[in-house]
Amino acid sequence: MKWTVQALQQARYESLHFDENVLLEDQLKEHQDVRAASLVSLKGTATANRNVFTFQFVVKGHLVLPCSRTLADVEWPYEIKGQAHYVPEGEMPPSHLNEEDVFTYSGDVIDLSHMIQERILVEIPMQVFADKPTETAAPSSGKDWELVSDEKNSDQIDPRLADLAKFFDEK
Repeated sequence: MKWTVQALQQARYESLHFDENVLLEDQLKEHQDVRAASLVSLKGTATANRNVFTFQFVVKGHLVLPCSRTLADVEWPYEIKGQAHYVPEGEMPPSHLNEEDVFTYSGDVIDLSHMIQERILVEIPMQVFADKPTETAAPSSGKDWELVSDEKNSDQIDPRLADLAKFFDEK
């Protein structure tokens, strides 16, 4: 997902087609809800107009997210179609471009991985539900929490109230 500016300059005359599979699992797992991620399939074309490089792309893959009801793993597929325009740092982008699709570059290399990561993370839904929640068991504990049953909870006496329990025993 990295191209040199010199190679992209050739896209002025003929579109540059690309089809790559990239592993972004470590970057995507930085999001609190992403438990796992597949290879990211990136297909599209690149064109050049002076020093503005335009990428039309389709990103496909899937993420493993927690079910909003049971916290069980849910596989969430995605397919994102979009475009990105790369303008040299310090230059004003052409006015006809959508501001959300404009990115800057400096140096001789343009790297699409940060833009692709951002597009995937923006598409993650607020809630994901398992199709058949009874088939997958929810975890019984996690970081700083544990599932407690009612029977186990009723047998325990809060240490702050232990002296009150003795009050009724002294008749």
